[in-house]
Amino acid sequence: MRKSGVIAGLAALTACTAAAPPEAQQAGPAFDPIAFFTGTSHGDGKLDQIMKGTRSVTVDSVGTPEADGSITLAQHIVTQGDKPRDRVWKLKQVAPGRYSGSLTDANGPVETIAVGRAIRIRYPMKGGLKVEQWLVALPGGRALDNRLTVTKWGMKVASLHERITKVD
Repeated sequence: MRKSGVIAGLAALTACTAAAPPEAQQAGPAFDPIAFFTGTSHGDGKLDQIMKGTRSVTVDSVGTPEADGSITLAQHIVTQGDKPRDRVWKLKQVAPGRYSGSLTDANGPVETIAVGRAIRIRYPMKGGLKVEQWLVALPGGRALDNRLTVTKWGMKVASLHERITKVD
């Protein structure tokens, strides 16, 4: 009886996790987020939030490689109707296909794992919010799709779909 309760609990947690996008498994080189984000990139997207509707978002990023093999990614984010804001990512490869990092928006560690031509990023935020993000490399290696979902108590409260392109 106790074992079936644990299994049911794990099944419920798994149901809250988005599966890898099908494009992630298509042929092509594995996605390397440190290589992609070194230099400048620009993102245009649509943010859909409960109670706020759909708004446009632009993100300008500058990725600087560090001596230890990590990257520092400084981002300037403009969301329609909000004051512009800045944030900083730190990301380092810790094993093949696995990265550890931090984000100024996160309320804890950033978990990143490579899945084919994509990476999955997860992190908690203040207020009990949880973020799951899929970055899927597009053919040619100069652009990717960002699909982000924010949940609270297992319910989706926001989503973002963004196209990110290398500027240099």
